[in-house]
Amino acid sequence: MPPERPKRASHRLQAKVSCQLCQKEFSSQGITAHERACRRKDEHRQHDLALQRREQDIESESSSNDEEQGVQSFVRAHNEGQLPFDGTGLLPLSANDDGSVNEAIEVNDSSQPHPPTDEPPAWPAPFFTIQYHPSSSLPPSTISLDNASQSLDERLVPASRAYDSGKPWLPFKTRGDFEFCHFVVSSRLSVQETNTLLRGMHQNRGWTSKCTLSFKTWADIQDALAQARPFFPQFRHEIVKYDFEGKQYSFTLTFRDPWEWIESIVCDPTLAHEIQWYPYQKFYHEHGKITRVYDELMSGDACWAAQDSISTVKTSIPRCYLPIHYWSDKGKVSGRVSKYPVVLRPGFLPASIRNGSGNGGGVIIAYIPVPVEYTETKQMSSSEQTKHATRKRTMVHAALEHLFRSLVKKSHQGEPIECGDTVVRILFPGIPIISADYEEATTVLINRGVRAKHPDGSCDVLRTQLHDCQHPVRRRTVREMMNALSAALSASTITARDEILKEFGTYIVKNAFWPLKNSDPYLAFCLEILHVLDLGLAKRIFSLLIEYITGKDVKLAERLNEIFASLPIYPDLKKMHNVTGIEFTDGNTMLHIMKCLVYCLANLLPKNSPWVHLVRAYSCLRLVLGFKVMTEGRLALAEQLLTDYQKCTEAIPAPATWDFFKQHILSHALADVRLKGATHNYSARPGEGMIQEVKQAYEDSNGKNVEVRMALIDQDQEIMAQMNEWLKLYDKQSQMEDTDSDEEPEIESKLSKSTKDKVDLSPTTDHHALGSPIRAGRIVGHIEREHPNQPEYSNFLRKLSDFIALGHHNLDDCPPLQGQFFVHFWKCAYINYISCEDWLPRRDIIRCNPNFQGNKRFDTVLVNDTPLRFARVLALFTWRYHPAKKPISFALVRYFQDSTWKPKTPFKGMRILKERKESHFIYVASIIRSCHMPQVPDHAEHYFMNDTIDADMYLRMNSCNL
Repeated sequence: MPPERPKRASHRLQAKVSCQLCQKEFSSQGITAHERACRRKDEHRQHDLALQRREQDIESESSSNDEEQGVQSFVRAHNEGQLPFDGTGLLPLSANDDGSVNEAIEVNDSSQPHPPTDEPPAWPAPFFTIQYHPSSSLPPSTISLDNASQSLDERLVPASRAYDSGKPWLPFKTRGDFEFCHFVVSSRLSVQETNTLLRGMHQNRGWTSKCTLSFKTWADIQDALAQARPFFPQFRHEIVKYDFEGKQYSFTLTFRDPWEWIESIVCDPTLAHEIQWYPYQKFYHEHGKITRVYDELMSGDACWAAQDSISTVKTSIPRCYLPIHYWSDKGKVSGRVSKYPVVLRPGFLPASIRNGSGNGGGVIIAYIPVPVEYTETKQMSSSEQTKHATRKRTMVHAALEHLFRSLVKKSHQGEPIECGDTVVRILFPGIPIISADYEEATTVLINRGVRAKHPDGSCDVLRTQLHDCQHPVRRRTVREMMNALSAALSASTITARDEILKEFGTYIVKNAFWPLKNSDPYLAFCLEILHVLDLGLAKRIFSLLIEYITGKDVKLAERLNEIFASLPIYPDLKKMHNVTGIEFTDGNTMLHIMKCLVYCLANLLPKNSPWVHLVRAYSCLRLVLGFKVMTEGRLALAEQLLTDYQKCTEAIPAPATWDFFKQHILSHALADVRLKGATHNYSARPGEGMIQEVKQAYEDSNGKNVEVRMALIDQDQEIMAQMNEWLKLYDKQSQMEDTDSDEEPEIESKLSKSTKDKVDLSPTTDHHALGSPIRAGRIVGHIEREHPNQPEYSNFLRKLSDFIALGHHNLDDCPPLQGQFFVHFWKCAYINYISCEDWLPRRDIIRCNPNFQGNKRFDTVLVNDTPLRFARVLALFTWRYHPAKKPISFALVRYFQDSTWKPKTPFKGMRILKERKESHFIYVASIIRSCHMPQVPDHAEHYFMNDTIDADMYLRMNSCNL
């Protein structure tokens, strides 16, 4: 037991001290927090001055053509590898002797006076700078963290040309017609259901009256949809022919013209201000250090290099590279039927838009025919398997070649077009990202698969080197593979031809991506989190682990299930009761299992179990590779975690083997981030959601002429979604116009006296809001005896009075607490905080409820202190100390303290805590966020700190200043 702390009532009489910055007087106990706030204000002032100086420098540079050319020369030298770049366009980064660039440098402006040596420098608040590609002629921009989290909904975008008339529901006769049609399409109502609903509405039955819809039947809705469908690129059905072994074959391809789809996006005024027309390099500045940031696709080096190939200087007509994200996968839509959709996403739009399903999101661009297989592949001979695989790939690439016809010439020469912001640009499409699972990758890259000499179609790795995930192997090039195909075609014998193809692990098929400029398929294929990690490595590690546990002792497996079932509830974390019995699972389930698995194993498996270290190494690596924003520092961390993971796999005894593709592809992960931004840019998760839409469309088809019917269903869904977005923007603009009118709305007269006199006891701030009030106010002096068997409430009045007397609330008019005052209790708190992962706002829900869905739930939180502290929230309450003031929010908590106890297998980064018995008060404003603290199995008084629950917690707990 720790020694009892002395009573703090004497703090009421403590002398005041002056702040060294603002000279105001405060309690000595609160002066540290106040000076920290004062210092932050001063940093903001310094930051504003620095921005003013930066803008003046930029203006002076732009006034001189010679200086502008000097900056462009500097940028080109950097792109050619001659100079490092810091993101400001002015300061070169320091380089090491070996030619590598330091990830951060300290900025030292000799024109400014040096601060006194006994005081820390007053650095400006952290900010971002963005260096745009030289061909954009845009000056470097600066973004403060305060503006980095601006919501898309807060921006006003111009009206679409589709509703210049003020009627965004056209060609529907009325808004009601459109909204009803949108309901029918999105709800997937059948013909019979729709007709029954319309008949009932028009007959004015008991549940409806005065129906104004112009629709009488399903046919009327189809007529209106037929007029609306041309608003979005429509599907075509064309015959495609291809040659195979001297014979000509044909099939019908259902597809949309990808260039028409691109036009619909770049010409849409509602999206014009979201499009990233030029690649850029983003840098994060903090405390005089600068580090490169990779987030969106346009922040990577691949788009920068593609833009270099188009133009390195400003031209009279802007020339822009438009990156496209390609995804395809064959999936079952019924027990016996499979469909093969191809989905494209606009890589030049932010991920929040392109990964969605609304306007600007991914679209099914084609359905590739699935050939009928009369014989299972396993029953074929080796030569038959080769013939079958060759024909399959020939057919797929014939379809893709037909699909890409409208893009090939434009990718080389560009296409001028007036964009949605009325600016004419010459646009160059390209495909820098291909997302696919391994089976699909072997088709797209024309690879022979796991038994090939080179199982990875994107590089030259040998089958015996797949276990090495640290050292990337050279990527293949389009020129190299074209030469290999040419050599095979010109071989004098079939045997010589086959030897050449086997040497490269490929087939005698021309790749449809080769004619597209800036669309190297071997560079575009990259590590995909869902299939490689969640459904690949995680599933393999977990299955090997369960096999090891059940083989060692069946009771261990039963105990593991009990431990998993006892894990504390946490938002978005799946609750599982029979984790060892999982056979078929999705990627999200495996992700949730790996977040908590190490804490369930550390005190369960034998001492120093290598499985514990492997699970820990993988879960950390998976978390870091999944960051939505990567920096050079985080890439260095990922490289170290990759080394740890490699060592842990080597420590696992036979028969476990790691020579497989998904282990090897990790070696390309860091290079992929530098080329194409964070891994969410090439995630297959959004594409996998399309399979569900395809399945629903198949179910709604009539079973005859299926793909034609599926195309119409998808067309209706796309146009309804697009028009619905137009309608939302129209409503928003109308609302803003009404707000700007000169007439004052008569709101006051509409409020009843009871409404105006009602007191809002819910304290809401930028940081938090409380919810679910328990009951009416309670007298603070009675609380202790209302909880006679709960020691955390003992001396409630005295401890709360002493806490308030410390003065941390910084309120000049706060009176001493007395026993007759009322307080109000709440069951949950909504905490807002800025994530360390991407510097964007997040919200956590914290509950302290003795009966939450039939169970007690008192969540644990991270408390802002030095150092950070952990606590369990026992109660939330507010005290309105003045009728005209908002109430103060308090939390009654029990702190955790670090413990020296160790489980059977301590692991790297482990933190064990023990819950203290005494309770304390804190302000809700001091809560940073919630945290997940699993109980140590068989040691109820000890808890693990789960730092792999999410990216923000990992960065905070591991002091990753990245």
